[in-house]
Amino acid sequence: MVNLYLLALFVLVLSEYGFQTRKQALTAFGEKWNWRRILLRAVVWSSVFLLLRKMGSRQALILIGTAFLVGELWVYILRRLIREDIERGFAYARPWVHLLPFLLSGILPLVLRFIPKGIEPLSDMFGGYAFLQILSIAVVLVLLWNWATLFTVSVLGLVRPEQIEEEIRPMIGAGEVIGILERYVTFVLILVGGFAAVGFVVAAKAAARYPQFKKREFAEYFLVGTLCSVGLAVLTSLIVGRL
Repeated sequence: MVNLYLLALFVLVLSEYGFQTRKQALTAFGEKWNWRRILLRAVVWSSVFLLLRKMGSRQALILIGTAFLVGELWVYILRRLIREDIERGFAYARPWVHLLPFLLSGILPLVLRFIPKGIEPLSDMFGGYAFLQILSIAVVLVLLWNWATLFTVSVLGLVRPEQIEEEIRPMIGAGEVIGILERYVTFVLILVGGFAAVGFVVAAKAAARYPQFKKREFAEYFLVGTLCSVGLAVLTSLIVGRL
């Protein structure tokens, strides 16, 4: 079920968060309907499940239809909650809302357990273990881009909402790029066992902002954001390392 869990998470996060900037993500979540995103999810589910072994056409239809409908329901809930939060004054929605994709990923495999036996969901595909590794890396690459950015700024929005409001720009900012690179570098370092080197990544980021640390508000803002951002990268690398 690990493969199915990761697939559900990958489809949702890729289609709704993807490799966008913060501003682009906010604009996208403000849209009520986007046929391109729905088509992307339909194509992903259809392509993968049609490759399953020992499955007839009826079973394939049940799997694809169930996964797609459950996913679309959760996409609707996610987008609605984010829009409502933004209307209430939360610039990027509350952090718990951005955790909904993980809840969907946990529920979907349970739903699909009621599908008739004899189906092997993604087992042994492309060598089994190799496919799991490829899928987990793909999930991490997407998660540590825009999803991690929005989750981090959502946490910051709870403690420093005025600074978050100031950083909403039409184009991607340097701070956003630094955060993305910081998470990717940290993920790779932890994965190869370079725990000590993570400190240099944080130190390099802090050195660039050192003059601003004289302001207590900014120091707290920086610390909370960095701990959240780096923490997400460390957590994902530890999880992937155990797969």
